[in-house]
Amino acid sequence: MKKVVIVALIITLAAGAVFAELKTSAWAAGRAYIAAFDNNDVFPDSMTFGYHDLRLTADGKNEEGTFGGYLRFWARGNNNPLAGNETFGYAWWKPIDQVRLQIGQNRNIDFGVFEIVRGSSFYGAARDGGMGVLLRENAYHVPGMSATHQPHQLQNAFYGNSFDYGGATLSIYPIEGLSLNFGIPYGWDGAFKVGEHTYKNILAQVQYKITDVGRLAFGYRGNDTADFAGTGATMASDNHALFASFYLNGIENFGANLGLRLMMPFEREAGGTKNSVSYPFLAALGISFDAGDFGIKARCELSTGGEHKIGGTSMTKGDTRFFFEVLPSYNVGVCKIFLSAAVDVKSPDKGDDEVGFSINPYIAKAVGSSTFFAGLRLWSDGTKVNPPDDDARILFDIPIGLVVSF
Repeated sequence: MKKVVIVALIITLAAGAVFAELKTSAWAAGRAYIAAFDNNDVFPDSMTFGYHDLRLTADGKNEEGTFGGYLRFWARGNNNPLAGNETFGYAWWKPIDQVRLQIGQNRNIDFGVFEIVRGSSFYGAARDGGMGVLLRENAYHVPGMSATHQPHQLQNAFYGNSFDYGGATLSIYPIEGLSLNFGIPYGWDGAFKVGEHTYKNILAQVQYKITDVGRLAFGYRGNDTADFAGTGATMASDNHALFASFYLNGIENFGANLGLRLMMPFEREAGGTKNSVSYPFLAALGISFDAGDFGIKARCELSTGGEHKIGGTSMTKGDTRFFFEVLPSYNVGVCKIFLSAAVDVKSPDKGDDEVGFSINPYIAKAVGSSTFFAGLRLWSDGTKVNPPDDDARILFDIPIGLVVSF
């Protein structure tokens, strides 16, 4: 950890001599779950665990604003202080106002269109402070629960319509409000890949900002996972997808974000047997309202359809899933009080429905650029530990966290 920080400081100081305008920042978050219990005795008596994140960032450009770069050192982990260390950055060039080229990697995500629905937007710094159960997210897995029961779908109605891989991005701005965005990955999965594979995973997106109304976005995201799997492809093997989203921000103190995803069907025939896969349709909606001391956010998602067939025989059908979460808040002066509550219903083609839930009251106490969080979390994903005998597993823990930026 010390070596990472020292190297980061040296590079940041060196960058100051190169860029006419250089901004630097530091951010740290720690979260601890000081006790955790469950109803199935998976945790012997109680369990404690925790995480940390440390980030140093440098962002600079030349005097004319035509060249620039970004660099982030990111150390994260739990009991192992070296676990999850990551460095990423990119360089960019803007030869004219209508064109911007970027090469590198932006893990902060380029072309993102999920201002409300994504966990980091929905919870804000509270997520880094250990709050939020995130039953339908693809990050911060609930400890002690299988990732297979977190379907990674809520933000996927938006997420594929963005770019965070190492590669090159190109943005073209032909008229005011309109941007044509392209993302081309390289070194896919950390290895050299043939050109065909690279360009089959391209992102092509159109964004249009409507003055005093909001933003429309349409995208195509290549994904040849199913193509590589061939006759072994299932609904877990993603394929190329189309996206559409609308972000409403033209109403004072109110925002809404709608996202849709349609993944293209896949077919492959070998030895006279056809393997075909159709994928679930995803729709997600997030809203936010701020009335001074009182605020409220809500998000929901519907996933339906999908089927895997071999030789015309149905092997599996997609679950119908509905998720809803509400997050009201009120500033009482000394602190801000939040109450997150969610329900997650899974209706499989065969078998009983599974109903998950989460309740997470917490407080946030801000002092300058630092915020302290403390709360309680009670949740279940509705999955039985030893079906059909045991009840669905229910977990309870006590998180505390501290987020500091400077």
